[in-house]
Amino acid sequence: WIQKGDGPKQKLRSLPTTPAQQISVSLPQLEPGAYVLSWRVVGDDTHIVPGQIRFTVSAASAADHTAQH
Repeated sequence: WIQKGDGPKQKLRSLPTTPAQQISVSLPQLEPGAYVLSWRVVGDDTHIVPGQIRFTVSAASAADHTAQH
């Protein structure tokens, strides 16, 4: 799940279904703001392991936008 501020949780799609040491998932287009990315995985011992990452997306400045063109 990903959640912006106090907004609704959004379920992520296209999640891995096979065991792996590392996983990656695509995120939707994110607007500036504070986010929480939450997950649950099944460990080798079959226990469910939850986790969270909190991060902030900053607004691009006009100079950043110009530099990309």
